[in-house]
This record gives sequence, structure tokens and C-alpha cells, in this order.
Amino acid sequence: MKITASRFWPGTLLLLDALGLGYVSLVIFRISGGSERPLLMGLSAQSLVLVGLTLVGTFGFLALSLLILRGKLSVEPLLPPPAWSIGLLAGLAIACWLLAWTPPDYFKSYYYYALRFIPLAGWLAFASGTFALFLFASHHKVNKGRAQEYLQQNHAIFLVSAMTLLVIGLIAWLASHRIVGMSPQEEDYWYGAGVPVLAWQVLTAILSGGSAAWGEKKFLRPGTKVSVGRLPVDVVAFVILWGAAGFLWSQAPIQSNFMVSPPYPPNFEVYPSADGTNYDIASQYALIGQGLFNSGQMRVYFERPLYSAFLFYLHLLAGQDFTRLLNLQAFLYGVFPALAYLLGKNLHSRGTGVGLAVLLTLRGWNGLETGGVLENSTQKMLLTEFPAAIGLALILLLAIRWAQQPQNRWQLAGWLSGCIGLGGFVRPHLLFLLPVGILLAIALYFRRKRIAAAVTGFMLLAYLAVTMPWLQFNGSGTSLISMYLWRVQAIINERFDWTLPPPNGTLAPRQIASLEIYGGFPSLPSKPLTEFALDHFLNNLALSALALPTTLRNLELISIVQKTETFWMAYWDGALSPSAQILLLVNLILIALGIGLAWKRARLIGLFPLFGMLAYFFINSLVRTSGGRYLVPADWVMILYYILGLAALFEIAAACFGSEVSPSFKIMDEPVRSGKPLWQGLIVLALLSGIGSAIPLTSSIHPPRYERLDEIQIATKIEQHVLDQLSIDPAKLQAFLAQKPARMVEGRALYPRYIWRGINPLIPGHLLESRPYSRMTFVALGVHGHQPVVLVTGDEWFPLPNASDVIILGCQEDEFINAWGVYLPETGVMHLRQPETPLNCPLPEPICDNNGGCRYE
Repeated sequence: MKITASRFWPGTLLLLDALGLGYVSLVIFRISGGSERPLLMGLSAQSLVLVGLTLVGTFGFLALSLLILRGKLSVEPLLPPPAWSIGLLAGLAIACWLLAWTPPDYFKSYYYYALRFIPLAGWLAFASGTFALFLFASHHKVNKGRAQEYLQQNHAIFLVSAMTLLVIGLIAWLASHRIVGMSPQEEDYWYGAGVPVLAWQVLTAILSGGSAAWGEKKFLRPGTKVSVGRLPVDVVAFVILWGAAGFLWSQAPIQSNFMVSPPYPPNFEVYPSADGTNYDIASQYALIGQGLFNSGQMRVYFERPLYSAFLFYLHLLAGQDFTRLLNLQAFLYGVFPALAYLLGKNLHSRGTGVGLAVLLTLRGWNGLETGGVLENSTQKMLLTEFPAAIGLALILLLAIRWAQQPQNRWQLAGWLSGCIGLGGFVRPHLLFLLPVGILLAIALYFRRKRIAAAVTGFMLLAYLAVTMPWLQFNGSGTSLISMYLWRVQAIINERFDWTLPPPNGTLAPRQIASLEIYGGFPSLPSKPLTEFALDHFLNNLALSALALPTTLRNLELISIVQKTETFWMAYWDGALSPSAQILLLVNLILIALGIGLAWKRARLIGLFPLFGMLAYFFINSLVRTSGGRYLVPADWVMILYYILGLAALFEIAAACFGSEVSPSFKIMDEPVRSGKPLWQGLIVLALLSGIGSAIPLTSSIHPPRYERLDEIQIATKIEQHVLDQLSIDPAKLQAFLAQKPARMVEGRALYPRYIWRGINPLIPGHLLESRPYSRMTFVALGVHGHQPVVLVTGDEWFPLPNASDVIILGCQEDEFINAWGVYLPETGVMHLRQPETPLNCPLPEPICDNNGGCRYE
């Protein structure tokens, strides 16, 4: 007897359901044995009922499948109406799928119930999901002709995907031989994978993108203006996605790490640390009226003025409350998923853009959650990697729009070049995209040589328009070339192999002290530029792909990072769990499929993000850095192509059912307005110049807070009765200040922290080691520059609000001031070193016992 398709598929599905439910009954029987109150075969009454019901269901499904396969029972009367049942079954499948991958430990007091129900949830997910697919296929009918037509018309997708997989295979082979098992003795600045993406988050992105695509097809009619009220729909979507991401990120708690110090006394506030301190101090100079980077005298990160200017304006809004400032920064950074939406929309569709934006929003939350355990740069750190990601996304978006609309050359070419200039003021890596932009202009207007030359010249003018205000008015007299050459020299001194300490003067004393604490100067084997650049480039590529889901289990985010795989930590040994191996292969196939789809839809334009990522990673490899926070500016491109790969799968599925594989109408963009090129160019240049002027403008908003006084003049600001109480007469003070290391400075106290004795605060600089005595530390900022101040105290701290005015009396030691006393003008109180010591340099080191009792020898 021949079995027809109408009987074969439902009968086979029911047979599989029967076998699966039978296996579930055996699993429940095994885990339920050994009950304290057994009723039969070691099972409790509840377990016996559950096993019995699953066995009854097993035989019921088996009987139905055999009746249908033998033609004894018709399928049609058993099928529910597809209008509501497909969605209900799909929802049940998703809910049960999530439950099936959740560890029973998460259910706490319901652990044993979950242990029995989780296998059943897995079966329900399979049974309801397959039945929903069967109903959908029965209702819509498989269209083989349309599927074949799609495959023929889009064979380029699969050809490019296959070629991409070959390249990925070559990269994986090279990585397995070169970077797996890399040792700290061979490479420094070598970190683990970036922020992970979880499986349920991918599912959320798919549902969000699918809902957006359905809504677009349902409510936006062909030939109508794509708008909501008077606003274009993309503007509305952009604002909504920005607001949602910004709100979510701003609500995430701030994690303490090497870049953000924990809330120490006396204020119990978080403060920036390490690199973040340098960026913020540059902005704090402008807040006290001394200009950004102390009018160009502060050289650390001097080539990145845009971020410090950004912090200056954030301080105007948030004040000196760093929690408020970081929350505001996180909200503004919510523009990143909104820009990603526009990228996805321009490369494929609005549904793809929404899916990408949702996934990047959730990944941003993951980064904030894992900020304390991963070497990462998040929205709530004062670092430049995340703004660089925003800059790269904006540059790529402008490049894609320009290639799609070459007739709109003056506006798009000018803004592209201007954004590259601004991006170079965030991280110099982005500056190297300017030659690529000029090559794009030549390629777009290759047959029109005069226009190509004019656009190229205009791009250079746009770059200069946005950068020259800072170069002209930063107060240092530094040229564009010397500014970046200084940074290149600093990178060479810091990142390249040292077999001997660098020459005198190339490192600051604090850097040398820090290196000595960590074990001295590295003595790495000499390695040619081509070799270490290749190693770091491969490490960046490999770790970018490993950020995609590598487990289906619904574990807590911290557990996934710390307990599932080893590639989250530095110097990965190449180990992968079986599930990670399978999912990694699936992820790479989807990335390759996404690259193929991008090529088919937009040819070379679709590969712009890929080229941007490779260029950024290449520059990173040349400066000998990879992994961790150095992935943040560009590894999101992998997620872009991953989402495009999922879109390709949905296109193939739609073709199989005879549906449209692209939106049923063309997206109606605003028409390009014709105008005089000269006026268009001048307007763009004027706007870029105005934006660039916002950087040096920071130096003109506040008047100088502190006068340039000598130490004797500063001493007169201390109230006389305070000096009398301390038995310090003018002659004694002048004798002290005559000593070479003696210092008396006035300024603003930033980041005050009281560090308890025996505590290693993990704050870089002069506090890398724990001490047997407690101390108050802060950075004094004023006309003298900025210097760390350490005041040895007892086991009690005194009030010192952040950004308070202080006068410090002490001795210079290396690059920090060892304070004898700190005077607070607002309260008129002088806080002295404890235990007290005579006013004489150098100040002795206290000798303390285990109970905190200190003395001087």
C-alpha cells in the first residue's frame, strides 16, 4: 500500500513524538527512583502518576501514527484551524524550549519538580514546534517551483558563502597553529573574547525583526510615503531604538573593575581609574578654566580631544556626580543600536535592522553586567572604545549611503570625511579610513575625472574644517603630524619588545614604578612585525566570532563567562565544549551566509562593514593589541552579518512557500534635492567647522579658578589661627618651603579615596600595593598641573567632597606629593598626617603593627 504525502508527514511526526515521549518517561523513571516514600518500583505517588501519564501518551501517539500511516484514520478532522493554532503552538514551543535549557538549580525550592518537568518541556517544545511547522506547510503549501527559481536567481549568495567558508577555514587553521596556547611570555596586550551574545537574545532579535517585517508589510502600502504622521518612519524607529537602548543601559548597575574604582570612603562614590582618569582630568582642566588638556600641556591622549571635550559637556550637565555622569553617557551611547538599524535597513530591510538593533542592545546590557569580570570597555567606563564603535558605524553608514546615492556627493562625501576626522579625535585608528574614503570617491566617479578630483579635494577640505579648530586653538602649538607622531612614538615605547629598559626620558617615573611592581620590564623574544601583527590580527578575528552563542543553556551571564568556556580569559588554550563546537560551526555558516546575502543585495557596498572591521583589526594588530576591550569598536560587524545570515534563512523559507523574498514594495527615500554644488559644499564645511569648534570652545567657557601664585602667596591663604594652633610661624614655614622637595600647592581635589590599611585597592599608579597604614588619596588639579596626593591617616577618615578646593603642604616623592597636611578652605580645617611628624622633608615612612598602631623610627 502506497503511503501518500498527506499521510506520511503527520504519521511520521506522531511516530517521532511517541518515541520522544517514551524516552522522556524512561528519563523521569530514572531520576525519580529512590523516593523516601515509595509507592511502587521506588517511585512516589506523584512520580508514578507522571510516568504513567507519559506512557499513556506514548502509546496514544504511537496508535495515532500507525492508524494514519495505514490509512485507517483521516488527518483533516484532527487539524485545528491554522489562523490561531500556529501562533499558539509556536509560542508554546518557544516557552518550552527556553524552559528545557534552564538548569534545574535555578528553580531553587522547586528543584526536584523542575528535574522531572524539564525533559517533558523539551519534548513539548519539539512536538508543538514541528506540529506548528506542519500546519503552516499544510496551509501555505510548499512551492517547489518558486524555491528552485529563488535558488537559481540567488546562486551568488551560496557561491560567495562557500568562498567565505573556505577563507574562514583557512583563518581557523592558521589560528589553531599560531594563536592557540599563546603564552604571556610571548605576547602582551593579549586578551580574551568580547561580550557574549546569548541564545535567548538571538531568539528575541529574530522575533523583533520578524514582527517589524510583518508590521511593515501589513501597514505600509506600496506607493505611499513611508512616514508616521509628518515624520519619516525611519526617524521614528531611530528615536525609539535610541531611547529604548539608552534607557535600558542607563539603568544597569555600575560594575567596579580596573577602569572604575569601587566606592571607597569618604564619599562612597565610583570614580574613574587608569585610562579613564586621564580622559577625565583632561576635561577637568577646562572646568577650572585652564583649557582642555591644560591648554595643551597635558600630553597623555592629547590626540583624542573629542572624548575629553564630550566629558566636559557631560560634566556641565551632570556635575561631579560620576554615577549620574555615567548613566547619562550610557543613555547617549544608545544611539549605537539606532545607527545599526539604519545599516541593516540599507543593506537589507527594516526587519533586519530592527533585529540587529535589538541584539546589539541586549549585548550592550551583557557588557554592563560582565564589566567586573571581563577585560572590556562598556558604556559606563570613561574609555574611547565604545564611542569608536559609534564612530565606525556612522562612517560605514555614510559610506554605504554615498555609494547608493553617488549623485548626492557633496553632502555625503563631506560628512563622511568630517566624521573620519572626528573619529580620529576619538581613536586614531579611524583616521586611516580617510584614504579608503578617497579611494571610494575615485571609484564612484572614475569615468568623470574632474568630479573625482573635485570630490577628493573637497573631502580633504572637510577633514581640515573639522580638525583645524582644535589644532589652531588648543594652546600647544602642535601640528597635526607631530601630534600623531608623538602618539606613535609612545606606542612604540610601550607596546614593542623591550630586552632592556627603554632609554631615559621615554617613560615616566610612574610607569617605571608600575612596571617594577609587576615584575620589571618584559623580556620578550624578538619577533618581526609581520609575525606579531599576524598573530594579533588572527586573535581579533577568532575572538570576534566566539562572542556569538556557544551554548543553548539558559545560564546566568556571569556563569556562562566563568564556567562554560575558556576563551573569555586571556591566552586561550583552544579548548571548546562539544556544544560550543557545534554552535560555532553554525555561527560561522550563518556569518558566511550573511556575507553572501550582503554581496547579492548590494555587491561591494554590502561588504563595506567587513572591510571596515578588517581595517580596524589590522591597525590594532600593528600596535600589538588584540582581544578584550580592543574588539569593541569593530566586532559588532560579525553580529551584523550573523543577522543577515538569519535573514537569508528566512528568505529561503519564504521562497519554499511561494512568498515574496523581499519587501512587497520599494522603500521610498526622500528624493535628492538638486542645488548649487558650491552652496552645498560651503554649508557642509561651515557645519563641520562649527562642530569641530565645540572642542576648543571648552577652553573659553569657564574663567580660571586658581591664580598663579608662588608657595609663599599660597601660604597666606591658610588662616592664621590654624597655623598658630599647629605652632607654625612664618619663618618656620619659609624654611620648610626653601627645601628642594617641599611643596605647597592649591587646587581641586579629585577622586578622594580613603584606603584602609592592608587593602590592595586595584587603583593604578601610586596605589598598586597594599600598605600597613591607612591613607587618604586624591588628585590635586591646579595651575601646577595634576599630581596624586597621599596623606597617611589613622583608622578614621575626614569629609572631603569630590572637586573640593584644597591646599596641600608636603614633600615631592617621584610623581606624587606625600602630604604633611591638607587644608580645606571651605571648612577652615587642616588635616594632618597621622601619626604627626615634624615639618621636614623627606617625610618618614610609618612603621605599623597588625593593629594599625604606627610610629616613626
